[in-house]
Formats: sequence, structure tokens, C-alpha cells
Amino acid sequence: MKKEIFAVILFALYLISCQNNDQAESTQEVENTQTVAEQTRFFNPPIPKFNPRFSEYSVNTERDTTILHPSGTMIDFPANVLVDKNGNLVKGEVKIKFRELTNPLNFILSGIPMEYDSAGVEYTFESMGMAEMYAYQNGEPVFINSESEKKPVVHIAMDKRNSAKNQYYLDTAQGKWVYEGQAQITDLSKEKDLEKEWKKLSNVKINVQEPIEPKKESGRPSFFITIDPASVPELKQYDKLSFEITENEKKYKPEYAKTLWDNVTIDKGGRAGTYNVTFSKGEQQITFETYPLLPEEDLKKAMENYKKEKQIADRKRDSIKNLIAQQKEMIELERKRIEEYNRKLEENRKAYYARVKARNDSIARVMEKKERVYVALNFSQFGVWNCDNPMLASGNTIHALFKDEKNKEPFVPQEIYAVYKNYNARFPIGSYNNFAMKYLPGTETMIIGFDLNKDKVYYISPEAFEQSDKVKDQMIVLLKSKNINDVKDIKKLLGV
Repeated sequence: MKKEIFAVILFALYLISCQNNDQAESTQEVENTQTVAEQTRFFNPPIPKFNPRFSEYSVNTERDTTILHPSGTMIDFPANVLVDKNGNLVKGEVKIKFRELTNPLNFILSGIPMEYDSAGVEYTFESMGMAEMYAYQNGEPVFINSESEKKPVVHIAMDKRNSAKNQYYLDTAQGKWVYEGQAQITDLSKEKDLEKEWKKLSNVKINVQEPIEPKKESGRPSFFITIDPASVPELKQYDKLSFEITENEKKYKPEYAKTLWDNVTIDKGGRAGTYNVTFSKGEQQITFETYPLLPEEDLKKAMENYKKEKQIADRKRDSIKNLIAQQKEMIELERKRIEEYNRKLEENRKAYYARVKARNDSIARVMEKKERVYVALNFSQFGVWNCDNPMLASGNTIHALFKDEKNKEPFVPQEIYAVYKNYNARFPIGSYNNFAMKYLPGTETMIIGFDLNKDKVYYISPEAFEQSDKVKDQMIVLLKSKNINDVKDIKKLLGV
């Protein structure tokens, strides 16, 4: 029996829109030149001719420039940020070669590794957008000046947000991803939500229990009450509960003190520092506005306690105010970022839209989108940068046995990747682990495999995959076949 070697790729039906990929129109789309290939020799595209292409732009290094990519992604190039191999400032025009990789199809066809080791545990990246960029002048590579405060920033346009937030640089010399802090993520659809949150914070009432400043006797009528001081927390510094009738109280009569009341309650008054003392007996009830009162001998101690309590209350109030101010500042920064994105998009959109619409309505529609998520990747050096979340796939482990649907002969795959509907990632599996993969019942999954020698694609629909025979921890997967000549054929097959 003749066995053929295949690269099999497990794909989810659901992929993030490939209108964000590198096949979109731009100033010029170029082949992956030898210069770029030398810098990316660490990569291993499964089918080189389907390796996503770079777009090429011209930039004047002596002025600030914003490049608008067809997907809506923007590249900010500050002036005087590039140097040659000798460290000399580069002047004049340079060629920028750029590509963005925003979905599992891109990740796999590029051959860029998506694994990340942390403390001996290997994770797979779930990406929120990846970009690769280089610059050349007269065919020679130029570099980002490490001493420059400003750096090029790639603002990747995505249609939705996932849990990714960390920024990584692919160090091809070390053969690993290097953590470079958190990426800045701006969701343009959140502008109205930010306005609501701002108003909500502006209307927050700070309720801090204020202690009552002790008062000494003034000569107005007063009375003692036998009551648990703990029932009025702000009066806890008082050893004795004595209350003096306020200057506004007109209902008080000395004979009320002769009545044996059944109940007495104390509530905050309508004015600061006052309390309403209510006496009741049967249907009779009377309320007096009062001040808490202390005799002279207790005033000093009570004042000391009051000052301590006041300091605590002030610190609580200041802490809440600072927290609100910080939250409002964050909202304001986010609002300004959204405004800046919209301004840049609007500046570039009209001219670009007029050029693109005549040639490609689908790209024009992408340019019209306003509710996008932008991921800002700060390029301190050229190469591959990614916004990711290292993750471990969940689900039950199964072992896949791939067969041709026509002759039922098994495959001997070289490379296998699993991509699930809810993750913008691909998970490698292979002979090293007996073709183990995670099985998520109910998740739309499509298998696609490549015959590297015959430009043939093998695939199975999500419905057929879900109906594949399962025996304990093994799944038998029957693949259909189709000849392909262009990456567009793969996208059409996948419905993206």
C-alpha cells in the first residue's frame, strides 16, 4: 500500500474576517523577497506559494507619516526614526514592507510559530492581531533607532475583541517570543458607553459617615436619654448622651420632661450636626431638633476622639474622590484615543475610499466600518509583533485517525493544527503525541489538509466532522479532496 505524506490542518468553520489579511489591496503587493526571507528564515510556511504576501509602501523619513492599510489598519511612522547599519540617520524615501496576520488561516500559512513557554509549560497564543514589518533603502535594510523616544506604531484593525492583551516580539535569534508589556487596545464601539460611564461617575454621591463635633453647654434646654450609644455610630465618642434643643426648635416645653415616655428614637436631622429626637407614648408623639451635648469635663476627651474620627473620614472621602478622578482620567484618555483614531481614519478614508471603490467594493465597505477594535503594537525593532493571550485548550482529549473518503486509506500527516470556533488560534498536534487533540462537542470544526506535492486540499464539513465515528478516545475522520491553485480557493472552501 502506497503511503503519501500530507500536512493536515484542523480548522474551525468560524474565522475572523479575512478582509483583514494580507491579500487585500494596498499601494503595492509584493512577493516575499529574499531579503525578507533571510530575516524570517526561522519561519516554516507549510506551502511557500501560499505564504501571505507583504504590502509595500513608500515613506519619507523626514516627516511624520500615517499609512492606511486596506483593512483599516494604520501605521504611524514618526520622522527621523530610522538609521542604517552604521547608526547614521536615514534621510529620504524608504520602502516599507508590511503584512498583518489576523486569523488562523494567516497564522498557519505564514509558518510563524504560535507557541509560548512559561515556567516549562507550553502555551498556544490566542491572537488579537499580529504584524510583520521591515524597511529598506536602495535595497539595504534600515533599522529603528533604539535611542529615539518615538517609535513606529502599528494600529491593527480587528472586528471584535478577545481576551488577548499582552504584547510579544518574536526573537528569531533565540527562537522564542519575548514578552514586551501590555498592548494598548481601543474599542471604537465603546464611545457611547464611555460617555455613560463618565456621567455615572460625575453623579456619584460620596457617603462617608461624618463624626459629630462635640458641643459644650450653651444654656438652652437640654435632656439626657438612656439609650445604647452603638445605635448611633457617629456618636460613639460620647460617654453620655445628652441633647440640647437647637435655636430653631420652638415646640419644646419643660413639662415634656415630666412625661414617662414609652419609646425614644434618634435620627439625623435636616441640618448638619443636628439630630431629631422623637419621644412617643401611645398615640402621642413629638420630635425635637437637637445638638449632641457634652458637659465641660468630658469635652476635651470627646474632642480628641472627634479629631481622630474626622481624619479617618477625610481619608476615606479623599480616597473615593481620587479613585473617581482616576477612573474619569482613564475614560478621558480612552475617549481621546477614540477621537484620534476617528480623526486619522476620516482624514485618510475619503481619498482612499474614492480610489478603492471603483476597483473593490468589499474593501470599500471595510473602510466604512466605524465600530472596530484597534490594537496598538509599538515596534521598537522591525520583525514580528503580536498581541496575544497564552492559553491551554480545554475539552476532552481524543486521538484523530485521518482517512481519505474515497479509498478509506489512512494518512500519515506531517503537521496538524486544531482551530476552534471560539478561539483566534491554532493548536498543533502530531505524531509526537499520537495525534491527540481537544474535542469540543457542539463547536463547529472543519478539517483541512494539504497535499504538499499535488496542490490538493483535503477537507471535511463541520456537520460531517461532528458526525465522525468516535470509539472511546479515538475519532475516525474521512476527508474529501479538491485541487487548488490559489489561496482564494482555500478561503472560498472555508467560506471566508
